[in-house]
Amino acid sequence: LGARDLQRPAVAARLTAPLRAGRDVTTLARGRVRRLGAEATPRAGHGQVTAALDTNALLVAPPGRDRLEPGDAVTALLVGAPEAFPLPPVLGVIGPSGVGKTTLVERLLERLAGEGLRVGALKHDAHEFQMDRDGKDTFRFRRAGAVAVAIASRTQRALIAATDRATTLAELVASLPPDLDLVLVEGYKAEETPKIEVHRRGLPLLCRGGVSDVVAVVTDDEEAPLDGRVRLGRDDIDGALAFVKRFLRAQS
Repeated sequence: LGARDLQRPAVAARLTAPLRAGRDVTTLARGRVRRLGAEATPRAGHGQVTAALDTNALLVAPPGRDRLEPGDAVTALLVGAPEAFPLPPVLGVIGPSGVGKTTLVERLLERLAGEGLRVGALKHDAHEFQMDRDGKDTFRFRRAGAVAVAIASRTQRALIAATDRATTLAELVASLPPDLDLVLVEGYKAEETPKIEVHRRGLPLLCRGGVSDVVAVVTDDEEAPLDGRVRLGRDDIDGALAFVKRFLRAQS
C-alpha cells in the first residue's frame, strides 16, 4: 500500500471487557482506548470492515491464554488520526507570584506518583526562558540557524523549537504521552480548563476577578468569599489530594 510510517505509538491499557485471544499465537484485536481503559470493538471479524470506524487502537494480547478478563493489561498500538486518541484530564493551578503554586504542584505530584498514577506537569512562563546553554551541541546547532533541535538518549528526549506565536495549552497536552492519568498545569489562567486557585489573605481572589473555571481555592483566609467553590487549607495536602482524586473520578 505504499505505507512508510509503520511504527505506531504504544501505550499500556487495562481491559474494561473480556477479550478472546489465541493460546498459541499473539492476538491483534481492533479496539478503542478510552480514559477508563480499552475494549475490543464488537463484531470485529477480519471481513467486517465497518468495525474499523470505531477503532483507534490495535489491542495486543500475547500467547498463553485464550481469554483475557476485565482488568488484565494489554498493549494498545494507537492507529488513526491523533485527535482520535483520548487526551488525559487537565487540572490547572493558578495564582499570583509567590503564593506557593509550584509547591502545591510538587506536593501533589509526589503523592499521586506514590499512589501509582502517571502524571504530567506543564509550566507556563510569562517571560523568555533558556533551556539550552552556550557550548552544548544543541546550542551550536540553533546558533547556526536550526529552527528546531531535538535530542534523545535511551531514557529521555527533548525538543527545542522557535515559535512564531504562543503555544496553546491544548497543543502542549497533545505533545505529552497519551497514557497519562492527569496533567497538572501551573499557569495558563486564561485557558478554559478546571483550575485550583492558590490564594493568600489580603490578596484579591482571581476567581472573583474574571478568571473562569476555578473549581477550588487553597487559602489561609477562612472568611474569603468563594461563592460555593471548594475551600482547601494551605497546609491541607490530604484534602487537596482527595479533591484531585474526586476530580479524576468525575472525568472518567
